[in-house]
Amino acid sequence: MKNILILFVLFSVSVFGQTHRNDTITETFFDVETMNLLMIEEMNLYRVEHGLPKFIVDTTLMRLSNRHTKWMAENEIYCHTSDKRTPYWGEHRYYNFAENCMRYRSIYLWDTHTKLSKSVVGSWKHSEAHSNNILDPTNLYIGVGSYQMVNVKGQKCQYFVAQFRSFQ
Repeated sequence: MKNILILFVLFSVSVFGQTHRNDTITETFFDVETMNLLMIEEMNLYRVEHGLPKFIVDTTLMRLSNRHTKWMAENEIYCHTSDKRTPYWGEHRYYNFAENCMRYRSIYLWDTHTKLSKSVVGSWKHSEAHSNNILDPTNLYIGVGSYQMVNVKGQKCQYFVAQFRSFQ
């Protein structure tokens, strides 16, 4: 009986203790919540490596970031929220945040959310301006967004946004 209980506990931890639901990316499956969580984890690791505290997730910035990634994908426009082409460009000034954006058009260069999040955040870490946004000690709050779609040309397009600010 003791062996059965131990096996059940081990099985429960391995199945139910997973941080992320499904790591695989396909043409029809892209888990936004998993991707967003992984991007935040990657940026928090980077901050901790540099002696900074982890970001605090800001629900307003999460909403704005996800809205912007979806808008960019649906309109096939790659730009920051401060760009006047966005229907909500004035909000950027109101919420006063720094922003990192990225777009990939690829045919399955990354088959998992983990690999993709490392690539996105890794690209930002290697860009001085983007890295500065992540490592700015006054930026305490974060919101991220991600979106994937296949456009009319059959290209898989993935959009990513991270927004940072010092107040909530």
